[in-house]
Amino acid sequence: MKKEELMALGLDTETIKQIQKIHGNDMQRYKKKIEMGGAIDLAKLRGAIINMIPMLNERESLRRILSDITYLYYKETKTRMAKEREREDVSYYIECEKCGAKLDPGEKCDYEWQNENAETMTEDKKEEESK
Repeated sequence: MKKEELMALGLDTETIKQIQKIHGNDMQRYKKKIEMGGAIDLAKLRGAIINMIPMLNERESLRRILSDITYLYYKETKTRMAKEREREDVSYYIECEKCGAKLDPGEKCDYEWQNENAETMTEDKKEEESK
């Protein structure tokens, strides 16, 4: 709470200072705990890796670990691809009904453009041939 909020509750200035000091000490303790937690986790991780080294020397254990890793990678990749497909489906692209091309809104597909301009293109060819 802010000083003004504590004063609105009717606390005197001395009590507010004590509360702020306790809060400051708690925050410092919390910050140290977080910093120490990172170092402890790193030590635990190293210990776990060291304990796994003998398992990696056993052929069946290594095969099982690699199989699990492959499965998890497959599962993660499949999930990621599904999310990407979902994003594509929701995207702003328009699909051409005739050829299936993904187009920006207002953009015309090459197929449609060629059909619309076929007469003009034919007339241009006739003019070139007559020259």
